[in-house]
Amino acid sequence: MLTPVTIPKTAAACQRAEIRVADFSPDMLVLIPKGMYFWGMKHTIVIIDGMGGGIGVQLVGRLREMAGADMELVALGANAVAAERMVKAGAHRGAAGENAVRVSAKEGDFIMGPIGIVIPNSLMGEITPAMAEAVLAAPGERILLPLQHDHFFLAGLEHQPLARAVEKSVEILMERIKIRSA
Repeated sequence: MLTPVTIPKTAAACQRAEIRVADFSPDMLVLIPKGMYFWGMKHTIVIIDGMGGGIGVQLVGRLREMAGADMELVALGANAVAAERMVKAGAHRGAAGENAVRVSAKEGDFIMGPIGIVIPNSLMGEITPAMAEAVLAAPGERILLPLQHDHFFLAGLEHQPLARAVEKSVEILMERIKIRSA
């Protein structure tokens, strides 16, 4: 008799469930969730931004160029304009608001955005304490762009153009994915 088994959709969920290929035997029927490839896991990248969504748009665009179909891009906006712009830039799906961030941040294998997404009341007050807490509590790795804001400074960090910060964050993401896959 076959034993049905469902594999979680994301790599992070598999790690949390401690699922490994060795755990499967020939008498198991494996149900593959939508969005998962037979040859490997599709990584879920959550991109969070606020205000006009400009940083998120640049991240989504660069990730679409580099990664192709190996990633699911989830756009979470502190507001509807940011979410809409990231989806138009190529994110697979998107949502906006505090509850969307609280619920969906934990889906990501990686979370990307400006450093303000982990600081309560940043991005001109758009990031609520609950949003910042949700991002920090999520199990995925956070890759944050070190952008200066009015109410805090990052000492020892040289100013760099936004395009360079976006490029560097995508490079770090690709390195982290390689390490996880090894």
